[in-house]
Amino acid sequence: MTLSEIDTRFGTANDPDFSHGNCLPVTALPFAMNHFVPQTNGNRGSWWFHPDDRMLEGFRLTHQPSPWVGDFATFIVQPISGNDEPKSIYQARTSYRQQTAVFQPDYLRLESERYHLTTQLVPSIYGAALKITYQQDHPGLLLHLPRRQSFEQIDNQTIVVSLTHNRASHDQHLTMYLALTVTSPIREVKQDDPENVRLYFEAASQEQLLTLATSFISKEQALLNLARESSQSFEDKQADATATWLDKLNRIQIEDEKMEQVAVFKHCLYRAFLFPTRFYELDDKSQPIHYQMVTQTVEKGVYYTNNGFWDTAKTGYPLFSLIAQDDLSEMLEGFLNHYREVGYLPKWLSPDELGMMPGTLIDTVIADACVKGIRLDLMPEFLTAMIKSATLENPDTRYGRQGVTAYQALGYVPNDYPESVNATLDYAYSDFCIAQVAKCLGEESTFEVYQMRAQNYRNCFDVQTGLMRGRNRAGQFAPDFSPLAWGGAYTEGSVYQNGCSVVHDVAGLVKLYPNRSAFIAHLDILHQTPPNFEVGSYGTQIHEMSEMVALNFAQVAISNQPSFHVPYLYHFVGQPYKAQVVLKQLMMKAFHPTPQAFPGDEDNGSMASWFLFNSLGFYPFCSGSGEYTLGIPLFDKATLYLSNGQELIITANKTAEQYQFVDEVELNGQVSTSLVLKHDDIMQGKDIAFKLSLVPIIKEVAADDLPTSLTQK
Repeated sequence: MTLSEIDTRFGTANDPDFSHGNCLPVTALPFAMNHFVPQTNGNRGSWWFHPDDRMLEGFRLTHQPSPWVGDFATFIVQPISGNDEPKSIYQARTSYRQQTAVFQPDYLRLESERYHLTTQLVPSIYGAALKITYQQDHPGLLLHLPRRQSFEQIDNQTIVVSLTHNRASHDQHLTMYLALTVTSPIREVKQDDPENVRLYFEAASQEQLLTLATSFISKEQALLNLARESSQSFEDKQADATATWLDKLNRIQIEDEKMEQVAVFKHCLYRAFLFPTRFYELDDKSQPIHYQMVTQTVEKGVYYTNNGFWDTAKTGYPLFSLIAQDDLSEMLEGFLNHYREVGYLPKWLSPDELGMMPGTLIDTVIADACVKGIRLDLMPEFLTAMIKSATLENPDTRYGRQGVTAYQALGYVPNDYPESVNATLDYAYSDFCIAQVAKCLGEESTFEVYQMRAQNYRNCFDVQTGLMRGRNRAGQFAPDFSPLAWGGAYTEGSVYQNGCSVVHDVAGLVKLYPNRSAFIAHLDILHQTPPNFEVGSYGTQIHEMSEMVALNFAQVAISNQPSFHVPYLYHFVGQPYKAQVVLKQLMMKAFHPTPQAFPGDEDNGSMASWFLFNSLGFYPFCSGSGEYTLGIPLFDKATLYLSNGQELIITANKTAEQYQFVDEVELNGQVSTSLVLKHDDIMQGKDIAFKLSLVPIIKEVAADDLPTSLTQK
């Protein structure tokens, strides 16, 4: 693979009313503290980049994980030259040549037509280097420093700026320290207002190297980070950035002639390695330290942020467990440090706890690592932390499970809490995950308690409608029910998208129906009902509704996380061929190697990882089970270089679009009838060969070959 094959602008054509990914064209190292993106129009709020814009306002250092979350600790640098003296980023904007622009994970290159200069950028963990080639006199830089606290010139080549946090958080004065050095002496500094500073250099026409680094610790730490950044040439930095990315991206190699789908795969693999982002630094003894926003102190150890576990837990972290265990190991330690310092495990960090979305789905990340033997040394403390969230309700709803007191008393979250059905189903899944960790640790009594609590999803099931519904504290189901109504008891969808979120016990879910045929009929309705909706409690059409309609895959809104697993439900009733055709068409029709890349919000690698897994032919249906469910591969051959040094080789004989069914699967040359792959078997290295067919080969699937339902064991 070469990094020129990845155009980071895929998925960036978005606005508040419709998402094609809601991605930014990020140039950064994997999991780095800072991301770098050209800003094209700051008047659009969080949607400040669009690939169709012709103007450039500058190069933005950003920490924005999603436009719905917003940015923090950001600044913009715009190289300028000539006799104009712009006083703001709006005045400094310039057209840039889109046809020659380079947007890669490791490298940015843009040509300014107004200022007759070329800027190249390569990222590092804590900063970046910009090589600016000026072609006219009066070279300089405009620095846009929102909510700047101070500006200090250290010498004639180096400045340090402190920037306050610009979004609500525990620490309203969170400060990012920016240290910046240039190769030519600064001859003049002009400050027209507190947030905009212009620097002009002594030389007339020249090549300028700007090196920057940031810190959330102190000015001194920023200068230390800068000193480490300044020890290399631009070319060496670029070589290191390229090598770092290739090390990650070459862990899965694809051989296939479907070039559009291969391009999507490579872009998704890049997206999977962007989040979460590092929030720790190395002190003068190269030991990890981080700023803790709640205590407002500097603490020892690693730390990660910019991640919502409701989005990423079920796809992104299982991917890391296969090909990036070292990174996952450190992330787990960082998440545990959050518990040690704050008292609760994180749910949605950016940079501190936002408390968005229902559930505490970090529990699935922990259980998945535990059953796979990753960081078992942390699991006793993790179990204590998980149980605290499951039993102790915090008045600050950002932390732990909202409504958990009522959940423990009633066996469900009543509908006087928002999104009560989703909360109940997510809590039941988390209880399953607690049981899994307890089982690994030999805590039998805890295992039994939480295995029983994992059945609480049943308390939302309405026998009359065959659907999961909200209930009040007296046990009554909400009146005036419509299965097409969004919101209320459900998250970003209706009961059709959210009502089957029982991945830990599908066998038990099936038993709630009169018979297996009735459950199949429910799945058929879900997959056949047109993508109609009622705005429900939202009161207006939100972007997820628009995306489901545009996707036009019935009520299977793969555009959002609650539907990610839905096609695979057919596996549990012995009809995998129904899932195979849906999955194949979704992979072929819903993802594109263009700025309209994704069918909805990509969300920090979650949808990208969904595509990666499904195109490989297996999927982590129940994170925390140690199992994957077989699907249908998209490519002729894929080789996974696993974290333990083994190789998983997946081949398929017919992968053209019309071959939408799996006829036969061979594992290491032996025909297998199982629909399940175990993680331990994968990590030993296997050859998996799929034989695809034009029409479904309908076979009776033996009970032993169905995906397991662990709470039923």
